[in-house]
Amino acid sequence: MWRVWLLVNPAQALFASAAILVTLVTIIHLFVLGGPLSQYLLKGIIEKGL
Repeated sequence: MWRVWLLVNPAQALFASAAILVTLVTIIHLFVLGGPLSQYLLKGIIEKGL
């Protein structure tokens, strides 16, 4: 399903992926309430993800 959508409309699929990522980051920031702690957590998540 996802591959078919990527072939049919790659721009829309990329936009949807970006929107999901932005939403997740926003939720994380809301839980941690910003500041150095959120940067530390996000850095750890990014390093584990990569």
